[in-house]
Amino acid sequence: MNIAETVKKYRNEKKLTQEQLAKELNVSRSAVSSWEVGRNYPDLEMLVSISDLFGISLDELLREDNQVLEKITEDTQIRKKQTKKIKWLMIGIICLILMILFISFQSPNNQFISKSDQIESIGVTKDHKLLVTTELPFYKSITSYATNEKVDNPNIVELRIGTKIDLSFKNNESVEISPFSYPEMTDIHFVNGYGDMFKTYKVNP
Repeated sequence: MNIAETVKKYRNEKKLTQEQLAKELNVSRSAVSSWEVGRNYPDLEMLVSISDLFGISLDELLREDNQVLEKITEDTQIRKKQTKKIKWLMIGIICLILMILFISFQSPNNQFISKSDQIESIGVTKDHKLLVTTELPFYKSITSYATNEKVDNPNIVELRIGTKIDLSFKNNESVEISPFSYPEMTDIHFVNGYGDMFKTYKVNP
């Protein structure tokens, strides 16, 4: 006896119409009709509800109906795959949101370097440019620099290096600077956005 015949048999034994059975199971009458003519099959959750309503085991309900068993097995495998995909998608979305929040709260989008430990090395290139290599987070890059002679001391040039959040993650950490147009320069002061000096570089004579 297949599932269609079993549902119809026990419905008749309980003296229920298709409409009444549909209300008991919280489905439409057409769904019950489809089950009884073999056009569709109840899913696993609905099969449990039907077995509880009729007071029979799932084994008795599904006995000899290999089509339904195969469909349940196939549906279960599909659901497992979908659940796994959804799980990994949710993990990816959560990680992305956390990363964006972390970056947003770490620093404003545009910011000048302001700490000595953000400067990894300072040197001079063959073409007499100042090469500054920084130690920036992976999500930031150097965007600009500005030099100017210190007002009260022409031997000192102040240098600001600007950074910003770089979601391309290129992490551009080095910049070549041409501050040697100041003939009397002896020192370069690295200053923050407020003009406060945090590191000094001595220019060789």
